[in-house]
Amino acid sequence: MPDPTDRHPDNAPGPVYVDRSCIWCSACVMAAPDHFEERGDQVICIQQPDHPEAWEACRQAACACPVEAIGLGTEDPHQA
Repeated sequence: MPDPTDRHPDNAPGPVYVDRSCIWCSACVMAAPDHFEERGDQVICIQQPDHPEAWEACRQAACACPVEAIGLGTEDPHQA
């Protein structure tokens, strides 16, 4: 489960984040390349989702993470 108190400091500000338990497998980069990027020895969120398709890509990235290092914060505000 992602730890919001252990967010990597280079994440873009906002609800989606990668914590320091990331093992640099890059599954999230493959799932959502517009939102995640390799930095050093782990991955960070570089852009927060701002529309439903982007939220879906970030959800898929979180599901693909083998160590559950991706937090989605608040749910997609675009969903009813």
